[in-house]
Amino acid sequence: NQCVRGEVKTFDMTTGQLLNSYSASDSSIQVVAFSPTAPILAVGNLNEVVLLDERNLTEINRISNGKPGLVRQIVFNSKGSTLVVAYENKSITLY
Repeated sequence: NQCVRGEVKTFDMTTGQLLNSYSASDSSIQVVAFSPTAPILAVGNLNEVVLLDERNLTEINRISNGKPGLVRQIVFNSKGSTLVVAYENKSITLY
């Protein structure tokens, strides 16, 4: 499942009001993962992972393995200290 429009939105669960939104300007969003220990949302798209502050969806950092390949899966370890990224080109990178 992918987000064709390339947007992530957060909503107030009580009121349904839109709180924040993030638009991936150059590609669709493929996968997302929440850090278990910090307010970080990892968003995977074409060739990279964008780390967002989940409180306001502002960009913290962008990471990539330098090889072309669609991001297929993102998983934080239980301590939130390592991010495992699986790419469509069958490579796996730990950050």
